[in-house]
Amino acid sequence: MQRKAVQLISIITWLALAIILLVALLHPIDRQVPIQWLSPTCLLIASSTLVFLLWGLTRWLTRHQGMIFRLTLLTGGLILGLQIWLMLNVVGLGSLDPAAIRLQAAALATGSHHWFTYFSWYPNNVNITLILAGLMTACHATHGIGFGIFLNGWLFAHIDLTIWLLWRLARKYFGALTGLLIVICSFLFVPFYLYGLDFYTDALVLPYILLLATFISNARTATGHKVWWLVATLITFTCAYLIKGNTIVFGIAGLIAWLCFTHLTLRKVGQVLLISVLSLSLLIGGSKLCHHLAEQTGYRQQTALTFPMLSWTLMGLNPASKGTFSQTDINQTSRLGSSTANQKAVQIALRHRIQQLGVTGLIHQLLTKITTMWSTGTQGALFWPDTFQKIPQQYLHHERTVRALLANGTQVVYLNLLITALIGITLSWRQTPFLASLFQLSLLGIFFLHVLFWEVESRYAFLTSPFLIALSANGLRYMAQLTFPQWRLEQKYSHWLVACVVVGLVIANAYIPFHNRFESVPSPTTQLVAQQAIPGYFQARSLTLSPHQQIKTPVQLNHPANQLITNDLEKLGPSISVYLSHGHDRLLTNREEKTSTIRAGQAQLVVKNQTNHSIQIPVINSSIIPLAPDSISGHPHQYLKYVINAEFPQPLYSRTIGLLIYLITLLAILLGGFLWWKTIKSIE
Repeated sequence: MQRKAVQLISIITWLALAIILLVALLHPIDRQVPIQWLSPTCLLIASSTLVFLLWGLTRWLTRHQGMIFRLTLLTGGLILGLQIWLMLNVVGLGSLDPAAIRLQAAALATGSHHWFTYFSWYPNNVNITLILAGLMTACHATHGIGFGIFLNGWLFAHIDLTIWLLWRLARKYFGALTGLLIVICSFLFVPFYLYGLDFYTDALVLPYILLLATFISNARTATGHKVWWLVATLITFTCAYLIKGNTIVFGIAGLIAWLCFTHLTLRKVGQVLLISVLSLSLLIGGSKLCHHLAEQTGYRQQTALTFPMLSWTLMGLNPASKGTFSQTDINQTSRLGSSTANQKAVQIALRHRIQQLGVTGLIHQLLTKITTMWSTGTQGALFWPDTFQKIPQQYLHHERTVRALLANGTQVVYLNLLITALIGITLSWRQTPFLASLFQLSLLGIFFLHVLFWEVESRYAFLTSPFLIALSANGLRYMAQLTFPQWRLEQKYSHWLVACVVVGLVIANAYIPFHNRFESVPSPTTQLVAQQAIPGYFQARSLTLSPHQQIKTPVQLNHPANQLITNDLEKLGPSISVYLSHGHDRLLTNREEKTSTIRAGQAQLVVKNQTNHSIQIPVINSSIIPLAPDSISGHPHQYLKYVINAEFPQPLYSRTIGLLIYLITLLAILLGGFLWWKTIKSIE
């Protein structure tokens, strides 16, 4: 019975990954960042090339075990080198939730006991705010490039600990070769770098998930002191949950895996029930303790503003939002003045939406949610940070090109992970080891939680990335054990087969730049020149302008600009005029449909009341962390929201870049072919 349950878990995981593979190949969508994706044919060719290379490397390493440790050190060093460069050269901040957390933590660290209303809407972000406030207090800093570098290093340390724990687990239970493959896949996985650049829960909670898997595995195999491993498991599980609530599924996954691989007796069942009760008690107790600590800093949750639990399910079933957060749903069901009224409205709206969708509509919506959350390998990593204190100017000038290369390159790696994980599950589903089953259950937990019961964002999939990487590495290990006789091929034809594959891949990869040759034609692109992108919805203020009064904000332009975007101000319509002034140059907003180019230098963003009566304009207040180099003149700590760009024609990539990528691909194919040839020769 238990063996069949383990096999069923493998089958369900296979089906889930197969659906993800199809949407990732045929319909990748990043709803937050515009990306020019390669065609499905090009993605399939590139991912097949990577599979060929890694498969050949794995087969070669099975006969050269002495190289495994050296390659592990080399790849680990490359990961650290890239992280250190990014840590020192990119200091940024996400404009939405990370900004709310950063500003609130700075207020707490400087003695304030006032909490933004935002934290009544999102009480799940209170604990991460307390953690950040503690770091600020310990460092005696709330902002600045130096503190930003420290936060980057703090998150990279958590990501590196995750990779090390995953490597250690794989090395212990699957062998050193699987451990090396995990390090190689981690090196290629772009989100492991980008999520270290913005302080939020995603990267911070990652090592706790791997610690949980480590302690569960140790508790199962330990001959003595088993209770201490279980205590460590419960504490780690509680910490993970307090940082990010959806990690509760990993504790459930651990319990199910334990039951599936333990000879069940009445005593064992009683032990599992006891562990479950203790886990629930720790979660409740830990939540109450953190709430008490927050109250000591002045936090008072306004229950009338807190979103009802079912509101997340309601948003997930909203076809208009593709299953993501829907402000329309929140406004209609969670702004009614009391918690009871909100919950009743959500229940009514949810019943109505389910009836409206029907069976076919629900199935279509679930597929839409899978596409939104799982179709991209970037996993939302390109969205934050989106405001920067320090970043290479060359990146800003070629941002669209870099994003396209990163996104498509990561998509190829993602497809490779999915393909090899599927092959590994196919080859091992009858005899799945405990750790692999635990990883499968953990991945399925996040998959079903968000697809069936919650709203979706692509970044939610990031929590499952270590498990997908581990399943992929284990799949490559199984693939390396396949031999040509098993494929019913004569050994003498093996060289010809490899040669044909190499030639086929060389020709197929030449199709990619040919198919995308239109990308080398100049098309409109934008370069960020200056911005203050933090919105005011969590620290909103208004500034009153008298009739015909104008205010100014100094803006330093490092490059000429020809596009001014002030969406919040433009909502006021013709009552105000908004323009950027530099000497005799003037740049108007898009609303006025008149644009010109304004030269680099010290400019002024001007907002003028055009009416004969007073009006209020939206601003954001930040008395501790400066949100831009200069605030509104005469109004310290008050900032306008604006984005200033330079729009110009530029190809997505030059022919030189296309040729360089093809040459790198060609070298990878030849290396893969050489490794296959050496392996076949050693067999002979």
